[in-house]
Amino acid sequence: MQLGELAVTAASAPAAKLPLTAALTYPGLALGAAALDYGAVLAGAPARAHMLLTNPGTLPATYAWALVEGGTPAARAHALCCSA
Repeated sequence: MQLGELAVTAASAPAAKLPLTAALTYPGLALGAAALDYGAVLAGAPARAHMLLTNPGTLPATYAWALVEGGTPAARAHALCCSA
């Protein structure tokens, strides 16, 4: 996508206009499922589930996670953040 032009001038050469273009690239994290199904689990019993975390972007990505109890859904979402 062409965004505009850059005018280049020099004392010893004719002026030139160069096209300006841009490509947006960013890392991304994608979860393999929207939810995990643990099935029936007794209170206090351990349970495991696996989820695949991938980076469909072309740049490297890092992530961090934490188990957050209590608070509002917005506060919990803020605590679980992904960064690049």
